[in-house]
Amino acid sequence: MDAYEDPVFYAAMMNYFSGRCLQVIRQFATAGADIVCMSGNVANGTMSGPNQFREFVRPYERDLYR
Repeated sequence: MDAYEDPVFYAAMMNYFSGRCLQVIRQFATAGADIVCMSGNVANGTMSGPNQFREFVRPYERDLYR
């Protein structure tokens, strides 16, 4: 509900955790990994509706995987 109730906090939290994930990905790449798999966000179709996912989760995941 943070995305609705406290969007500033939500954005800061998502940016923080996305940055942490990116650090791990870079460490694996530096160590010579051929492939890095990341699990999907917990807010999937069973936890939220598709519109909520598209608006509040997918932008962060899309940016992480670019």
